[in-house]
Amino acid sequence: MATEWKEALQNKEISMPFIVQREHFILALYFDHLSFFFNRNWKFPVRNTLGIMIKLADSNTGAISDKKIEKALTEQEAETFHDNRLPENLYVADATLFPESTGNPPILTIIAMAKRVSQLCS
Repeated sequence: MATEWKEALQNKEISMPFIVQREHFILALYFDHLSFFFNRNWKFPVRNTLGIMIKLADSNTGAISDKKIEKALTEQEAETFHDNRLPENLYVADATLFPESTGNPPILTIIAMAKRVSQLCS
């Protein structure tokens, strides 16, 4: 999530310098350099962009055995771009939506999901 904030200069800061942690979510200041450099529709000048990463917690369920990790999704964790705990106009596009770990870096899939969310919002 990003917004225009005059002279935020977040692009010159260390990513995620601190977090706010609550029972079911984490908020962290985060400037998305990758999106800024590759998305030609970026709306604000880099110095005037303030970004916040929102990470939702999953349930504390699952099991690990010798060679297997089992983690079923609860109803609340089902794959959607909108969690009912969020404001109506706030969508999620990150690895928390994956039904299981990909075993590989998920950035391309996350970028595709973010593009889909942007289409839903336009």
